[in-house]
Amino acid sequence: MVTKSGALIVADVNSRLVELSGNKFFLTTVRDISDRKEAEKLYRDLVELSPDMIVIHKEGKFLYINEAGVKMLGASGKEEIMGKYVWDFAPPRTKNKVQSQLEEFIQHKKKKKPKQLYNLHGRLLYVEMSAAPITYNGEPARQVIFRDVTERVHAEEEVRKSRDALKDIFDTVDATLYALDTQKNIYLVSSAVEELFDRPREKFENNPALWKERVHPEDRWIAEELDNELNNGRACSRIFRIVRPDGEIRWINDRGVPVFDRDGNVIGRNGLCVDVTKQKLTDEQLKESERRYRQLFELSPDAIMIHKEGKILLANPSAAKLLRANSTEELLHRPLLDFFDAENREFVFHRMEEAKKGRVMNPYFHKIKATDDEVRYIEAVTQLITYDDKEVLISMAKDITDRKKAEDRLKNAEKLASIGVMGAGVAHEINQPLNALKVNVDGMLYWLEKNRELDRDTIISELQDISEQGNRISGIVQYMRSLVSNEQELELRTYDLNQVLKEKLPFIEDYCFKNKIRLITEFEQLPPVVVDLKGIYRVITNLVENAVHALEETNIDNKMIFIRTKIDKDKVILEVSDNGPGINEKVKEKVFDPFFTTKEPGRGMGLGLALTRISIAAMGGEIYAQSNLGDGVTFMVGFPLIKSA
Repeated sequence: MVTKSGALIVADVNSRLVELSGNKFFLTTVRDISDRKEAEKLYRDLVELSPDMIVIHKEGKFLYINEAGVKMLGASGKEEIMGKYVWDFAPPRTKNKVQSQLEEFIQHKKKKKPKQLYNLHGRLLYVEMSAAPITYNGEPARQVIFRDVTERVHAEEEVRKSRDALKDIFDTVDATLYALDTQKNIYLVSSAVEELFDRPREKFENNPALWKERVHPEDRWIAEELDNELNNGRACSRIFRIVRPDGEIRWINDRGVPVFDRDGNVIGRNGLCVDVTKQKLTDEQLKESERRYRQLFELSPDAIMIHKEGKILLANPSAAKLLRANSTEELLHRPLLDFFDAENREFVFHRMEEAKKGRVMNPYFHKIKATDDEVRYIEAVTQLITYDDKEVLISMAKDITDRKKAEDRLKNAEKLASIGVMGAGVAHEINQPLNALKVNVDGMLYWLEKNRELDRDTIISELQDISEQGNRISGIVQYMRSLVSNEQELELRTYDLNQVLKEKLPFIEDYCFKNKIRLITEFEQLPPVVVDLKGIYRVITNLVENAVHALEETNIDNKMIFIRTKIDKDKVILEVSDNGPGINEKVKEKVFDPFFTTKEPGRGMGLGLALTRISIAAMGGEIYAQSNLGDGVTFMVGFPLIKSA
C-alpha cells in the first residue's frame, strides 16, 4: 500500500461482513506490518546463511530446508528434499523412534548425545539437534537445527581409543607408572603398584603421600632428595628401599620427570618405579664374587697375567715371584714375549693369536727367562676373556721347574737302567765280533811265528772278516751315539698328532708303494699331545719299517699296513699294524729287549724297537704290542691327554 506521503508499506488487511441497525457492510482493518516483514526477511536470511542444517517439518515431513541442510544431506537442490520425511535419513533400526524422539526432545529440552543420519549418498553423519514448535504458513510445525559433529565424534573416538590403549599399557607394564598433578592433587597410578607395595591401588590414588610412608626409614632422605629435585624442575632417579606390610624389604628405582605449565612452573610429575631387588641382590652377589675372585687371583700359587696386544695389564704376586720382579707394578705394560727365549717367541705368539679367535687352548710347556742367568720351566694356558668391557687374554702359568728336574732325574735313572740292560747286550754283541776278530788275528800271528807263508787269498779273506767284525762293532757304537744325541736334543711341545702323521704320510706311502704294500689310514679327531717332533718322526719311521720287514717274510698277495689314531680313556693312541705272520707270546715278551731280533744275521741288530721304546718313554708315552700268529702285529703307542689347567 502507498501512504498519503507516498511511502510503500506492507499492510495486513482483514475484512468481514457486519450488520449494524439493519444495514450490512464490510468492516475492514488495515495494520502496518512493515517492521515484522523486515524482521522475517532478516530471520530467513540468517537461516539461509547458517552453517547448520535448519529444517521445518510437520509430522516429520520436510516443509523447509536451508542451503546448509541441502549440502549436508548431499542433495543437488531443495526440491530433492521437499516431500521427504525426517526418518528417511535415519538408520533403519531407529526410523520408528525418530518422531517420538523429536517430540520428547522438545518437551524435556535435554541435550542428547549425537544422533546418526545418512545422507543421500549413504554417508553416515553424526548430528546434535535442537528443536522448537513454530507456526509456519499459519499452521503449527516444528523447527529443528542439526549441527554436523561428525569430525568431532570421530576425533573423540580416536581420543577414546588412544586413552584405552594408553590405559592398557599403563596397567600391563611391569613397572609401576604414576602421574601426579600437584595443583589438583590428582594421583594416577598403574595396577603394578599393588604387586610392588602389596597395597590396593585406590589407597595410593586417595592418598598420594602413602608411598613416602612405605619408604624404609634409613632411606627416606633419598626419597626427599628425589622429591626436591623434581620440585625444582629437574628429572632424576634414585634407588632406595621400601617396606611392604609383611615386613619384606624391596629395592626400587624411582625415575621421575617434572611437568610444567605454560609459565614454566612445576605443576606435577610423571614417573615409574621399577623393582630392582633381584638386580640389587645380583649386584651384591657379583661384588662378593669379585671379592672372592680377587682373593683367588692374589693368593693363587700359579702366576696369572692379563694382557692385551702383548702388554701385561695386570699380574698377581705369583707372577712377580716367577719372573723375579720386586712387585707386580714392575711387570705392568711390559711385553710378555720378552720373558721367552727368542726361539720360542714365534710359537707363543702363534698361541696368543689363536686364543684371540676364541679357540680353547691346551696347556703348553716352555722355558722362560726369569733373569738373565736363570731359566725356569712353566706349564701355561691362555684364554680369551672380557676385562673392563674389553676382550683381553689371560695366561695362567704353573712353575714346573722342580717337577721337571725330578722328571729329568727319573728319566736319567730309567735311561741308566735301560742303558745297563743295553750295556750287557752291547758287551755281549761286541764280545762276539771281538772274539772272531781275535781268532783271525791270532791265527795269522801263529802262522807268521811258525815262518809259514800265507797265500794271498787267505790273507784277503781273513782281513775281510776282520773288517766285517769291525763294522759290526762300529754299527753298535753308532746306535749308542744316536741314542745319546737324540735324548740330548729332545724338545717337548704340543702338536696335533694327525697333522704330524699327514706331513710324514707322503714318504710312508712312497716307501710302502716301492715294497708293493697297501697303506690304509684311519684318523679320529684328537686333542693335541706333548711330544718331541723329531722323536715322533723316528718312532713312526721305525714302526713302519718294522712292519715292512715283517711283510717281507710272508708270501700273501694283499700286503697291508694300517696306521690309526684314536682316543682311549685318558690317552691318545697311535696304532701301526700289519697283516703279516704275527709273533708268538715268547717273542712278544722280548720284542723290546735290546739286541733281540727275529731277522736273519746281518739284517739288523735288534735295537730298533728298544730305541723306539726309550724315545717314547722320554716323551712321557708307552708302547706295547698285540699279536696272534697269522693275524699280524699291532704296535700301540699311547701318549697321556693334557690335563686342563
